[in-house]
Amino acid sequence: MEKGCYGVNMNDYIGSLYFYNGADFQLTSTNYKATAIFYDSTPAEDLGQAVYNKDTDRLELVLKSSMCMSNIQQITIISS
Repeated sequence: MEKGCYGVNMNDYIGSLYFYNGADFQLTSTNYKATAIFYDSTPAEDLGQAVYNKDTDRLELVLKSSMCMSNIQQITIISS
């Protein structure tokens, strides 16, 4: 378990994020940069690229490794 993580089981970890109805939210650009900000003083972490999938109308972000949700204050996604 990660330091400072209050997760009970693997359901408390994020491995991927999907934003449904991407077109309705105007999330149809090709790539987006994702960054996590934490509650403690840990520096912000680059989570990689979120990609719009036209076939499913979703913005999809697959993390390099799973992260404990109780440590994350905010995830920011900006067009890159």
